Amino acid sequence: MKKAALLVLLFTLFLPAPSTLALSCAQLLSMEAAYDTYDGVVIGHVEDVVQTSSNNQIHMTVVRSFKTITEPSLVVDENMTWGAMNGPSEEGSDYLFFLRQKDGKWENPLCSPSVKISDAYVDLEFLKDKEISISPSPSPTVSPAAESPSTAGAANAGAEPAAGQAGDSRHLWIAAGIAGVGLITGLFLLHYFKRNR
Repeated sequence: MKKAALLVLLFTLFLPAPSTLALSCAQLLSMEAAYDTYDGVVIGHVEDVVQTSSNNQIHMTVVRSFKTITEPSLVVDENMTWGAMNGPSEEGSDYLFFLRQKDGKWENPLCSPSVKISDAYVDLEFLKDKEISISPSPSPTVSPAAESPSTAGAANAGAEPAAGQAGDSRHLWIAAGIAGVGLITGLFLLHYFKRNR
């Protein structure tokens, strides 16, 4: 009787759960749908993150633009605890941002598929023919010899990532988690059935 109850319990654990989503955006949009949905799409280098009482203000240099935005720099509002799907933006990092314009200000909304540039290889393939020109910066021109390493890194942010970075790391973590749960369940069952022989 105990074995039958345990098997029923394990069987119910592996049944698919009903689809319940905490946010309406829990299902990611395709790249084409994301491009159509958001008002601005850019590669941005995060220069500074300023915390206000209600959000983070992301000060960024626009490295490349693919929709609407032509300014060389932006200030973007972002939720301070969550950020976009990848968490709050980090100073010194390059991202592919999907932005919305709200009341004349740009925001990186909670459900935005914004990602670090190292995880955006597939997205950049889709965007390669959609690049638009950025207006020249009013600041004086910097000679290539005086260019700082962080600026050089931002300028090369759109370059194709190394072969090891081409995959999306989120999928690897999900697969590793599922494999870990399966391994632990298998070891538990093996131990249980050996002990009850």
